[in-house]
Amino acid sequence: MVCLSAAGGIVAGLHYIAIDLPVQEESLQAPSNAGLFAGSCLSDCVGPCQARYDECMQSPKGRMESNPCGSTLLSCTNNCAATCACSDCRDSCDLEYSGCLLQAGYTPGDCSGIRDTCYASCPC
Repeated sequence: MVCLSAAGGIVAGLHYIAIDLPVQEESLQAPSNAGLFAGSCLSDCVGPCQARYDECMQSPKGRMESNPCGSTLLSCTNNCAATCACSDCRDSCDLEYSGCLLQAGYTPGDCSGIRDTCYASCPC
């Protein structure tokens, strides 16, 4: 009886590793509402980038022929895009978590697992 139980546990573990786990990893996607927060994060982040660019253009560096101000602005806005993609996605995951808590039959533990799976799909 003990041997049969141990064999069943081993088979179940192998099935989980070989079949269930790869399917879960392939199905990870960012939440459908991930773009809800994009406007505010990006505008809040890009504003200071533009201010630094304007300040650079007023400095002696901005008057040089090989003007570094444009590349500084591009680098700053690219960093904003990456940061916002991550934070917007996580904000959407938090909304899904809150919605989960309001649904009957879900425990906080269930909802935490859903949020963690969602976080794993975010680009950060």
